[in-house]
Formats: sequence, structure tokens, C-alpha cells
Amino acid sequence: MTLNERAAKLTGLATRLHLQDGALLAGRLLLSLIFLHEGATLATHFEGAAKAMAALGVGLPLFIATVALQLGAGLSVATGLLARLGGIGLGLFCLATAMLFHTNFASQNEL
Repeated sequence: MTLNERAAKLTGLATRLHLQDGALLAGRLLLSLIFLHEGATLATHFEGAAKAMAALGVGLPLFIATVALQLGAGLSVATGLLARLGGIGLGLFCLATAMLFHTNFASQNEL
């Protein structure tokens, strides 16, 4: 293999790795955006959201933990710092939310 062939092969590999890194970053940002938006919305409308959650039987400490989880784990996934731990936390949060609150399939808002 000549030097030019090796250089071309390395350039192709670098390009593929660069595209893969960009795709992973885009995926992390898009996934975390859902949770960051919702956490920020709950935090900025704290009093009203806390009352709505209390009506569903969610106490204030659990509501605060929910906001902290959405913002903290969302940032974790977005930045890539402890991304797996953040992803596991968000996954468990989604499972718990689905099983406890999204059980009325006749309601379009819960699908």
C-alpha cells in the first residue's frame, strides 16, 4: 500500500468518525431537550405546577425531585458528563411516569 493510499484511508476514517461524533451529539441534544424544556417549564411555573401535582397526589418534595431530575439528568445527557447515569435516571423516570400517570388511554393527552 502506497503512502497516498494510506493517507486516503485515514482521511476516510477520520471523516466517518467525525460524522459519527456529530450524530451522537445531535442525538444527545435532541433527547435531552425534551427533559430540559419540561424541567424549565415546571421550574418557572413552580407554584401552579406544584398545585397541579399536589392534586395528583404528588407531594412537594417529590415534585422538587422531579424538577431536579429533569434538569440535572437532562444536562448530564446533553453535555455527555455522566451521560449513562443521566440516561438511566431519565429512563426510570419515564417508566415510573408512564405507569403512574399515563394510564387513561382514552385521553389524547396521555398518549
